[in-house]
Amino acid sequence: MHIARLALILALVLLAPGTTLAWPPEIQAVAPALQEQPPAESAEANGSVSELTTCPAWQPPPASSYQSFPNAGIYTFFDWPHLDPDLYPWLTGGHMAFTWRSIEGRGPGQYYWEDVDQWLASEAALGKPVALSFTAYEGWCCGGNQLPQWFNDAHGGWPAGDGYVTCSWTDYGGLHTEDIPMYWTDAFLGAYESFMQAIAARYGDDPRVALIEIAAGIYGETMPAESDDEVDACLQAAGLSSDLWIDTVDRITDIHQRAWQDTPMVLQYAPWYLYRKERREVSDYAASLGIGVKHNRLVTDHDDQVVRSDTATIHPDVCRTGQYDPMLQYAGQVPVGWEGESSYHPEASDLIWSLLNGLNKHPSYLLLGKATIRTDDPLRQWALRLADRYTDVTIDTTPGVWTALRDPLPPNPGDPPRWYPQWGNFDFWLRQDDSAPGGLSVPVWYVGPHPWGRYARRTDQQTGNPDLYFDVENAFIAGGTNPVTISVLWYDNGTDTWELQYDATGDNFKSAGVVQKTDSREWRETTFQLADAEFAGQLNGYDFRLRSRGDGNEYFSFVEVVRAGNEGEEEEGKEGKQDAATVSTNFPIYQVSSLPIYSSTDLPTSAPSNDDFDSATAISSFPFDAVVDASGATVAADDPNMACGDGVNQRTLWYRLNAPSDGLLTLDTVGSNDDTVVAVWQGSRGSLVSRGCNDDGAYWSNTSGLNVTVQAGQTYYVELASRAPLDDGQVALRIRFNTCSYAADEAAVNSILSYYGLSDLDSFADVVSFPSGTRCAVTGLSIPSKQLNLPLPAAIGDLRNLQTLDLQYNRIP
Repeated sequence: MHIARLALILALVLLAPGTTLAWPPEIQAVAPALQEQPPAESAEANGSVSELTTCPAWQPPPASSYQSFPNAGIYTFFDWPHLDPDLYPWLTGGHMAFTWRSIEGRGPGQYYWEDVDQWLASEAALGKPVALSFTAYEGWCCGGNQLPQWFNDAHGGWPAGDGYVTCSWTDYGGLHTEDIPMYWTDAFLGAYESFMQAIAARYGDDPRVALIEIAAGIYGETMPAESDDEVDACLQAAGLSSDLWIDTVDRITDIHQRAWQDTPMVLQYAPWYLYRKERREVSDYAASLGIGVKHNRLVTDHDDQVVRSDTATIHPDVCRTGQYDPMLQYAGQVPVGWEGESSYHPEASDLIWSLLNGLNKHPSYLLLGKATIRTDDPLRQWALRLADRYTDVTIDTTPGVWTALRDPLPPNPGDPPRWYPQWGNFDFWLRQDDSAPGGLSVPVWYVGPHPWGRYARRTDQQTGNPDLYFDVENAFIAGGTNPVTISVLWYDNGTDTWELQYDATGDNFKSAGVVQKTDSREWRETTFQLADAEFAGQLNGYDFRLRSRGDGNEYFSFVEVVRAGNEGEEEEGKEGKQDAATVSTNFPIYQVSSLPIYSSTDLPTSAPSNDDFDSATAISSFPFDAVVDASGATVAADDPNMACGDGVNQRTLWYRLNAPSDGLLTLDTVGSNDDTVVAVWQGSRGSLVSRGCNDDGAYWSNTSGLNVTVQAGQTYYVELASRAPLDDGQVALRIRFNTCSYAADEAAVNSILSYYGLSDLDSFADVVSFPSGTRCAVTGLSIPSKQLNLPLPAAIGDLRNLQTLDLQYNRIP
């Protein structure tokens, strides 16, 4: 449901040259490789030289212009479990998306509010404000067309109708067909506005509602449907051009603006349909109305981030179209939001550096996954406390300023150049300046085993650059006598020394102290208490510097300046830094595509017996239930690409079964404590063929659910994977096998619908066929607390062959 393509970068490990000291392994800086124009296949790359223009580098707005927004902070993404802020002090609120069909599915103007009301009440009972979204299309993975059935029936499909267009495409999951809403038609826009006005009439003045996500396309983002050439061609054939899509997103933005005039809103702007300029145009329009921008993939580092330059010539359709350009352009002027699922951050370093990236954009709202919020890892908790402190602050309310010293990873040898990543540090009103005389630093990567070493900078005394210079934002401190605390994270390699000098009252080059290194090969923190910081730019034009003192280079990762009086609040988030000394100095640095960085306490112990494909657990009878400690599980080099959902597999387990007859396997991972993926395969090792895959059984869940048809006597393999750090190692797998006839199950479903006063089998069941000709009505996946209890009411009848129903959308009690 987010941006689909991220380059996985594996960098080269080198030793620092030119010194007799025992330097740590690191990836050394290379000359920045930058591809200044879009890749050749991009439509925007086809313009002539005369069409190119300058696209000046981004300049931050005045610090005094940054605003704050109500009820800002960290929210739980899809907060079905209703996490308690008393247990997780960094937590502010909860988030949820509801579909149009789930609310207005019974008929035009007939609204079912119970689910929204109950969820809001549960959040309010915990004192939490909420962020809401109301979507119309959830993609083939997660429910597809969510227009009310009455709307689909009344308006029909293209070309005869104007309600939806049926598109088919083939990808890693096989052949898919979905009815994609025709967002651009007057029929859709008129009905959606009536729906949105009804929601706003009920909740628009509700103080519990803090934020509205504008739902423009698939998953509420600014792309109409799946990112696939066949889908694009299908939509274009139905009349949807790039310009019409821009106009449509703007009209949907207007619909929300008219309905929610007094509630902060964000446009989920990052994906685009045909041309990348759409990203710029729709976000510019939203910001012109005072509506904010939200990016739905909070990660550490990738390309296509900031497409601006003082030196390059950039096509006008490409200028300012990077993923982060709208956030930087409008930070502090409109609400800025992020979304970060737990699977994006499998290791502590992923979360730390992702949040530093996110905070650099001065966000007001951070929507983070449940496993992230519930973490007991002190490193992750440090990052969450930092995010809580610095979300939605102004220059007058911020407890401090900071900079995370880094540069994006260089490309691997032979790989294409980096295409407009975000160069430079992640800073927050504290600037480290490489242009200062004697202050040109060298970016490095993977220095030591601790997460702080994933990115860093070092001095370069061999070239006459022994210092790192820092400039504190003048609106924060500029002159006078100011008590402050400066905290520095540094790498303890060698036995030389380094020093902090600062601009003090009466002494422009005052020493705050000299640090003696001990060659522990650990990341450490040193805190300097300064009673007389003037910070008037009188230290060679800067406020302070870190000096290598001519006896060896120094590695720094994070620097924070905190006003006196805020130290207590700042110290609450220090556990992760304090734990740096406990990391094993001899532990190896892993350099693999998923970039894991383990501390010694994370080392797996023993692998489960079914860790490998060749040792798959045999399933001989059904129902089958298993709960396994997967802490020691691994991923084999030839494990197939599951290719569904987001994230990277961290551990995999294997099962094997022979189908006793034609039938239906219903699999789920309910009972797992972490983000899971489940897939069914046929074939042999190295040449497996997918029969089905599911990441999240429903879009609000991290557990998986899957229905797969099987044939008598054939062998099937089940792969169970985790895609996030395990809370306690526990993963669960349930498999049910059913034989069913179409007639029996159709009668079952229709009987239940009739009993509850509902209609239309096709709204609640998918019909699948077996090669033998048997047909079965599949009525959904099993979800705890949403099941019919057996025995069924007598009025429904004896329906022994009925699959467990998913009752989330069909409103059966």
